[in-house]
Amino acid sequence: MKEKKTLLAIFSACGFALLVKLFFLDMIIVEGPSMEPSFHSGSIVLLLRSAYGLRFPLGRNYIIHWAKPAENDIIVFITPDGVDAIKRVVNVDDYNGKFFAEGDNAKDSYDSRFYGSLQIDNILGKVIWPINRD
Repeated sequence: MKEKKTLLAIFSACGFALLVKLFFLDMIIVEGPSMEPSFHSGSIVLLLRSAYGLRFPLGRNYIIHWAKPAENDIIVFITPDGVDAIKRVVNVDDYNGKFFAEGDNAKDSYDSRFYGSLQIDNILGKVIWPINRD
């Protein structure tokens, strides 16, 4: 009986951790120099997935929005190439539900200057805390 309770506790904890990771908080490793000097390649940041609303982890759209990104928010989003990117929001078009984001290192950043504005539904979350900045 004690083993069943232990297994139940372990599975419950794992399930809870998975729900938190998929819907609320995640750690992301920054790749590339596009956000220097704010973040260097290899920096780890904490991502608030629920900053702007709730979305299914594998879905492309939010189920519900409760906030919009603001200028200077650092976000992780899906580029038109299907790659996750970390950039700073420089403009939000409320009427069209789009945003424009650029890397802090403008000379070495593939960002909205190349692929244009993106739908807010492309945002995976807001960076809320640097774990380390290498």
